[in-house]
Amino acid sequence: MLRIAAALPLILVGLFGTPRGQHGGPGHFGGLRLRLLLTPQAAEELNLTADQQEKLKELCYSHQEKVLEIKQKIEREQLELKKLMDADEPNESKIKAKVREIGSLRTDLQLTQVDLYFAARNILTDEQIEKIKSLRRGGGRHRGPRRRGGGLRGHWVPPGPGMSPEEMPPTE
Repeated sequence: MLRIAAALPLILVGLFGTPRGQHGGPGHFGGLRLRLLLTPQAAEELNLTADQQEKLKELCYSHQEKVLEIKQKIEREQLELKKLMDADEPNESKIKAKVREIGSLRTDLQLTQVDLYFAARNILTDEQIEKIKSLRRGGGRHRGPRRRGGGLRGHWVPPGPGMSPEEMPPTE
């Protein structure tokens, strides 16, 4: 049980970000980080219902599909930009338009993170959100040393349901 208490704040920081938001946006929900909320330890600590766990799991899959689709569009547009840049006579206005299009897709990618953040909050109860905030601020049972930059690097995190070793956060 002590391991659960020690790992949970790290899981929750990964889900709802660090107090200073170093992870790039509200909550910084990546597919991996959202899945960390679905670990048995996190589900137990937050008293997640089976319905909440299923909704979070579906939200994770849906988010991953959206992210993959946008990333593929960005890659296609970057290839198109490369072709425009490599042309014998590059067209400045077409190149600038392509750069704006890629920037717009990157904005869309960030907005999916915001959508995910609020969708996950809508699944959780106010008490569960407060518990996460409390643990994130260090109000939980484990008060280990803080690391500059936050994140999960260097800490063991229990695997989530169906999580392969490749999906585990890196360790030092």
